Amino acid sequence: MHGFRTIAWSALALLFTTPLVCVGSDTTADATFRDIRRITTANGIDRQELIELGGVPQWISIRARDRDAPILVVLHGGPGFTLSPVSHYYMRDWEEYFTVVQWDQRAAGKSYRREERDQIAPTLTIDRLVLDAEELIEHLRKRFFRDRVIVLAHSFGTILGVKLAQKRPDLLYAYVGTGLGVPAARSMTY
Repeated sequence: MHGFRTIAWSALALLFTTPLVCVGSDTTADATFRDIRRITTANGIDRQELIELGGVPQWISIRARDRDAPILVVLHGGPGFTLSPVSHYYMRDWEEYFTVVQWDQRAAGKSYRREERDQIAPTLTIDRLVLDAEELIEHLRKRFFRDRVIVLAHSFGTILGVKLAQKRPDLLYAYVGTGLGVPAARSMTY
């Protein structure tokens, strides 16, 4: 019963201290989440920017409570399905221990540019995406003065991550794959 009271009081406190989002007001859900997720630590980092990888501007997000924490590079699935729009649901805890770098791969998420799609389409290959990932890691190594990073890959990103780990193990402390991408035809045979 004591646990229920604690939860109930916490919910009430949250209700009365969290700004409400109203239609027609200047407050939006995005602004509310930005406020909740704001990093205020002295050595924290919260950057969103475009960097050039393989001659194409690509969006990255860098967030950490301590910018000196080990770098965790997230390779999203898809192809084309980015995690950045929903990262506020699961990345906050990771940001306590890592400098989390999310990358929207070329032609995906915030890196997608309709006016460039015909030019970029021929470059949408696994090999090119692996090269982009390699270039991203090299950029982060120089920027944060690090020798290696940790790669966390999901779904299609695991294909890129495995190829990257095979090609450049010198860049990685560890490779972690989740929701592994496997050839569908082979995985359905017994």
